[in-house]
Amino acid sequence: MSISVVRLLGERVAHKTLTQHSRVGGFLDIKLGFSMLKDRRVPFKPKFLAVGIGAALIALLIAVEFPLESLLAVVIPGLGLVADALTDAMEAIIGTVGVATMLLPHLAPKLLTQQLRNERAGIIEATFVPDPYGVNAEPVRPNSVPAVAPMRPRQDYDV
Repeated sequence: MSISVVRLLGERVAHKTLTQHSRVGGFLDIKLGFSMLKDRRVPFKPKFLAVGIGAALIALLIAVEFPLESLLAVVIPGLGLVADALTDAMEAIIGTVGVATMLLPHLAPKLLTQQLRNERAGIIEATFVPDPYGVNAEPVRPNSVPAVAPMRPRQDYDV
């Protein structure tokens, strides 16, 4: 009986905490982090750092789970190995992106994070901000820039 009460209380506390912090503008705003991963205005370094930390944490989680998963693979030879590979692959991809989306708003420049929050909330209109680092710059297509400037008639003489 006491275990079910503790479990119910724990679930309520966890749900309330996650609901409070994952709201728009909260500490764990996953939607903001995902939009920041896709946004070209966010510099490459914070994105790379967030994904790297996420991959390291998930690799640590997979390493901790390894003894239990190997036991499952020995007990149920075919199914255990397939289930282990599938769960590890899903953890590696989804977990890495999930951790990166939670970390990126805290690793990116504060002004840019605040601007993106305001844009998402509809407080300001989305504006084009050129990439200050030039890392995410668009490549110039060869056909978009003329090789020679067009000739114009001179306008400095009277006819």
